[in-house]
Amino acid sequence: MVSSRYDYEDLIEANKWRTDMFPASCAGQMAPLIPDLPDGFGVVPTNKPYIMTDDHVYLAYAELPHPLYLDEDIPNIPVDLNRIEFEIVRFTEEEMTTLRDWMAANSDNYLTSELDGQPVYLIGGFATMRMGKNDRLATSLHTFLEDGTVIRVSHKSLFTQGSGFELSPLVQTLLGDILRRAEAAGL
Repeated sequence: MVSSRYDYEDLIEANKWRTDMFPASCAGQMAPLIPDLPDGFGVVPTNKPYIMTDDHVYLAYAELPHPLYLDEDIPNIPVDLNRIEFEIVRFTEEEMTTLRDWMAANSDNYLTSELDGQPVYLIGGFATMRMGKNDRLATSLHTFLEDGTVIRVSHKSLFTQGSGFELSPLVQTLLGDILRRAEAAGL
């Protein structure tokens, strides 16, 4: 279901559409932050299992296509699939300091906005990647919680804008859900 990318059973499960969410207990301490599946969405089949641990969560949701499967139980994953990915990772104090120092020195390399009073940053490249930590979303929308938790969201609407920087309703819904859950959990 959610663990080692080399476990055969995990690989089989990862290649199926899920219309229900993984049990929150899979994410341990991160469980309170996992957003609900939006109506009409499912967890996208992938070639490697998702991550749900005490300090790292990575999942991708998408609008459910019709049919869910093609011939021989091959998942239907259309090219134009409305897919949204999110990653929640716990940075060490040193990693947060490095990231904030980079942001202070490179303010022209990202865009800033806010959602529900929380600053959000559209950061490109590999500025927030941590070597050897299996991070998945480099270029994405970021926000930071006080305890060193970094929330990253990636959706095509973030990268198809003109000179402005607006959050699509889907991004607002998903990230807003995570932020409300963080506030309720005292993070």
